[in-house]
Amino acid sequence: MDVEAVITHVQNSLRSRRIGDLLAFGRSRVADAPERSEGWLLQSLGLILDDQAALVYRRILPLRRRRFGDDGLVFLKDVFLILARLEAYDAILAAALVAPTSELFTVIPHYFAACVLLKQRRFDEGFALLSGVRGCCLANLGALPTTDSDGFMVLFRHALLVNDAGYLQQPYYRENLALNQARLGPLRWAVAPRPGGDPERSVVMVSCDGRYAELFLPGFLASADRLCADRVLHLHLLDPDSEPPSLSTLPSRQYGPLALTWEQSGALKCAAYYASARFVRMAALLRHYQRPILLFDVDMELHQPLERLEQAMEGGDFGSFRRDRLDPGSVYPAAAVGFRPTPVGLELADLLGSLILSKMSLKRPLLWLIDQASLYSAVTLLADQAARLRVVNFNHQLGLSLEDYVSLRGRDEDKLRLMTEASS
Repeated sequence: MDVEAVITHVQNSLRSRRIGDLLAFGRSRVADAPERSEGWLLQSLGLILDDQAALVYRRILPLRRRRFGDDGLVFLKDVFLILARLEAYDAILAAALVAPTSELFTVIPHYFAACVLLKQRRFDEGFALLSGVRGCCLANLGALPTTDSDGFMVLFRHALLVNDAGYLQQPYYRENLALNQARLGPLRWAVAPRPGGDPERSVVMVSCDGRYAELFLPGFLASADRLCADRVLHLHLLDPDSEPPSLSTLPSRQYGPLALTWEQSGALKCAAYYASARFVRMAALLRHYQRPILLFDVDMELHQPLERLEQAMEGGDFGSFRRDRLDPGSVYPAAAVGFRPTPVGLELADLLGSLILSKMSLKRPLLWLIDQASLYSAVTLLADQAARLRVVNFNHQLGLSLEDYVSLRGRDEDKLRLMTEASS
């Protein structure tokens, strides 16, 4: 294919406003191209980018994802991925203003434009546009990326999930926070042993529903008994089968007491809240125990003594392993984090819970990794902007990675299915 000739034809058609000719030309390229994707891609470029088509084409060519086949919507999305990565925000907003009325070509420009508006702190405009897109062509949103850390996700999570002080003043934040605080059920105690001994000795916490507890809690408890004996292990249980849940229905520990709280998630019930409830309840538990809490995913197995994290946490307010990722929702993995009940540590826990609750009115796929994205927001706000939060980097303090400290048990697809079933 003579790419330059194709781009020239597209540009000439646009200048003379011969959109019908352009569409016919695109269809012919679909038939003639050795890779059928070329026709859709060039047609999408031509329809919305005009004189930037050549530049974006050269950028997107090596990044094209063959697995999406002939879906024109996906290739239109790829164009905007590149624009987002180049921070070509003016081009994204301009494309949304002139997007054709065809359903196929409307949802993507408007979706990305909403993200740009939110990133620019234009919340009323951004959420209004996003709301309109959400009600139109919903089936096509499945073509948008929801987990990969590409240019769009960096923009997307910054816009929707990662917040600064300005966001906290917006009506959207205050209204959603009040709504979901009212939906939040009480934190109920089933078993409440008081930890003794050294006040710097931590409480170990995990959170899950009954099915997850059945599958993964025995393995976690076994590793905890080996590596953190005599500490209180706190289980927060969501939507138990019986009220109150009984320890007799749960795996037993060989060493140390097991504390148990529970809640009915009610109107908040969804997979995202299942992943986030532990952070929503963190401030209350810190105030109850008045000692550090080390929080782990229940589907993990510990490989290092807990004392190493406790020693690393001394002198800090919050501790975490850290990943060098562009995606802010992946910087602080929630699989192993520590909170201390210092004044600023409690402020962090309060802010984190509020940020999560302010987002619980969003719909899929907007909630993916909301817990880690909100953690990034809260830590950044207090550490970088307020310069008061003392953050401990476990990687540096211990000379270990997260994978050195814990290992993941079970298959991701099985766990996602269980979370979806439980929260349906």
